[in-house]
Amino acid sequence: MTETTVGQRSPSNHLLRRDVRFLGNILGEVLVHQGGRELLEHVEKIREMSKALRAEYLPELYEGFIQNVRGLEPGIRHQVIRAFAIYFQLVNIAEQNHLSVANATTSVPRAKEFNRDRSRASCKR
Repeated sequence: MTETTVGQRSPSNHLLRRDVRFLGNILGEVLVHQGGRELLEHVEKIREMSKALRAEYLPELYEGFIQNVRGLEPGIRHQVIRAFAIYFQLVNIAEQNHLSVANATTSVPRAKEFNRDRSRASCKR
C-alpha cells in the first residue's frame, strides 16, 4: 500500500494496519515453525523486492526478482506461493472485519468514508 502522511491516515486505517501487521507476524512465526527459517527468509526477500519494485521500477531489480523466484526449488516455490496466498487471505479477512465493525458502530457516512479511503489507497498502488 502506498504510504501516506500520518495526518492523512484515518483511525480505522491505523487499526487495520496494526491488525495486518499482527497477522503478518503470526504468519511469519507459523512459517518458521512449519517450514523453517529458510522459508521465512525466502518469503521476506521476495516481499522486500516486490515493495522496492512497486516503489520504483528498475530493470535490474526486476531481473533479480525473476531470477530469485525461478531459482527456488519447486517445493520451496510452492511453499512461498502458499505463504503469500495465506497472507492476502488474512489481509482480506482483516479488511472485512474492520468494515463490519465500522458499519456496526458508526453511522453509514463513516462506513462510506472507510470505503473511500480504501479506494484511494488501492488507486495509488
